[in-house]
Amino acid sequence: MGYVWLKAFLLWQWTLLLSEGSMDLFIETEEVQKLLGLDRSISYLKDGVLNAAASQFVLPVPSSVEFLLFTWKTTQKVDYALFLERSDSESMYQPSVNVSHRGTVPRKEQVWRVTLPCSGRVKADVLVTIKLSLSGLTGSENLTDIYLKRKKTCELNPDLISDFCQPNIYLFVYSVLLEKRLTSESSSEERQRLQQQQEDPDRKLFVLDQPPLEEAHRPYIPPHHQLTNSRPQPSLVSYPSLHRRHHEPFLSDAESRVTDWVQKQTMQSQTTTMTPDEIMTTLNVDRLRLKLGQLILEGTFGRVYQGTILLTDANGLESESDVMVKTVVSGSSHTQSQLLVSEGTSLFLGASSSTGEVHRHILQLMASTMDGTSPMLVYPYMSQGNLKKWLTSGIASQSTHQIVNIGLQILSALQYLHKRRIIHKDVATRNCFLNENYLIKLCDSALSRDLFSADYHCLGDNENRPVKWMPIEAIALRKYSRASDVWSFGVFMWELMTRAQQPFADIDPFEMEGYLHEGYRLHQPNNCPDQLYSIMTLCWSGRAAERATVHALHNNMQVFQRQLQRFV
Repeated sequence: MGYVWLKAFLLWQWTLLLSEGSMDLFIETEEVQKLLGLDRSISYLKDGVLNAAASQFVLPVPSSVEFLLFTWKTTQKVDYALFLERSDSESMYQPSVNVSHRGTVPRKEQVWRVTLPCSGRVKADVLVTIKLSLSGLTGSENLTDIYLKRKKTCELNPDLISDFCQPNIYLFVYSVLLEKRLTSESSSEERQRLQQQQEDPDRKLFVLDQPPLEEAHRPYIPPHHQLTNSRPQPSLVSYPSLHRRHHEPFLSDAESRVTDWVQKQTMQSQTTTMTPDEIMTTLNVDRLRLKLGQLILEGTFGRVYQGTILLTDANGLESESDVMVKTVVSGSSHTQSQLLVSEGTSLFLGASSSTGEVHRHILQLMASTMDGTSPMLVYPYMSQGNLKKWLTSGIASQSTHQIVNIGLQILSALQYLHKRRIIHKDVATRNCFLNENYLIKLCDSALSRDLFSADYHCLGDNENRPVKWMPIEAIALRKYSRASDVWSFGVFMWELMTRAQQPFADIDPFEMEGYLHEGYRLHQPNNCPDQLYSIMTLCWSGRAAERATVHALHNNMQVFQRQLQRFV
């Protein structure tokens, strides 16, 4: 009996010994043949023991090889974290992996991939470092980090470069097909279904409900491919009647007075070549004419107030109007004050014209004061406040018709800016304001980094940027263009359909570049019609030249709006 017990105990101890550290990490023979031409495998970790010589060798990766394959497995619970770095961001986009950046090493053998996307802009040898941090790996002399290095050759390749000027025939063809599809008459079956839903008031799917975040992001398929291979089924929905038509919002008397005053100031100031400080000086008013009221938005140092300003018209008559005031708290740094001024004057530079016209969908700076300890920027007051706050307040219940109308208003603002060669760089609901008549105005991004800090991320470059609203070329290369504004507009529309939920909420900001490069895009929200989502995907092509222009988006949205109005 004692012998049997001893044998069982020794077997148990031997099993424990084998389980400690028995993790393998290697590249298989075919992968080595692809890289080095050798008929053998390379092991980096064998039963939890590191092959130092192999891990220190920098493997060359030919230009023809676009991805690397690794194989791993373990017999115990080992948690890992993957980090990817490249030495040259100009010649290579951020490398990506097809597994989670954090997780548990699988018990069964698994192959995972590292993609090395060259930009085609520069010929260079790029050093790529793959850092694998392990936790829970015992019996391996406290091994925690493994560094694997590759030197990838990237060639100059014009075919990979996003051409910002080259016309795109596919986009043109798709726009024509989309318009024909949207304007075509519904089939009798579709009409019957629409009629059935109109008779059932509980099926008003176009009324905005809070959609779940359970849907995974989907790989991006260019819309013209969707039309070629399969025709998306139209959403079977009812179109709720509106109490009023919102495509012609009107100005209140107070807003009209403010608009008249701004027009006069703009006509006096020819601001197209003015510096931010010159604009502040030109629009400067006596601090005593400005009264601060209720605090509307508050950040760490940024403040937005409702207030009043005393205006004098051309006839010398004075009147008091409601305004919105952006400022920073007393004691804020000089950098914070300067950032407020530079960003707060950006749309004033773009929105002015020789005729003094103020665009109805741009919330332009109208006055400023430098008296006191902090600069104050004054804007026309919008009664319903910030669009993102309004969407997340729970009181918003707009129809798809109204959402499309909001999109058309912002497209109109972008057309105005782009015509004057002004790139907004931060199109989002947080930078829009509205009144009770669904009049929407696009504002500058002054203070947004502070007021909506969760929407901005620093990627190790000391600058907070709206990464999840940005296209690949803006994230990787800081290239901003009309096409990058178009991308952001697509995310803006997604915000409208989801009541300003966070885009890519489950994706680490550092992973966004690689994630987008692999083709993943925002999923179609609940209650979002197929036609509207198709228009949104026109904004998200990886190549800037293949994205729709603002003009094309405006046309397609108008076509869809007319389609909606047939059922109102």
